[in-house]
Amino acid sequence: MLLVVFVLLELGGNELRAALRYERSLIADGEVWRLITGHFVHLGWSHMLMNAASLAVMLWVFADNTARDGALRLWWSPTVIIALAVSLLFLLLVPKLHWYVGFSGVLHGLIVIALWRGKPFWPSINWWLLVVAVSAKLLYEAVFGAMPGSADLAGGPVATAAHLAGAVAGVAYCASWWLVSRVSPDSPTN
Repeated sequence: MLLVVFVLLELGGNELRAALRYERSLIADGEVWRLITGHFVHLGWSHMLMNAASLAVMLWVFADNTARDGALRLWWSPTVIIALAVSLLFLLLVPKLHWYVGFSGVLHGLIVIALWRGKPFWPSINWWLLVVAVSAKLLYEAVFGAMPGSADLAGGPVATAAHLAGAVAGVAYCASWWLVSRVSPDSPTN
């Protein structure tokens, strides 16, 4: 379903992209929808397909988790929450980021959530490999910038701050869920 959203928004072209992208000055002027919508529009078709393929791989890797959690529909809430959190982190901590499009920040947050929900196969070697891989990628980007070739693939600059913000938002989401589950006896335990 998210792929359909991506495609429909991409069909809207540059005008729709400009109307929906995260843009700091316009958000400050009251266009608050951009806090969410900027994550669902892309630089172009190659960027959209790269994000869609990454999302498909994540869902395939974590297929047991999505089935265990009942359905993919349960991922909508964290998707929107992560999108909003990433945008708020941009506003608060990344003042030089004037505009942003793309799903990769949200995707990093969803990967963190999927790793956390993967307790049935924890502490398998696969779980640890994924944690190390995600951490190593974020560390690489913090030190050296975007992964080689990613800007060419995306068709424009890569905002690596989005990846880190997404992972941080994913950790915060998991910590919040865990705290709520400890406080309320009727809440889910994971």
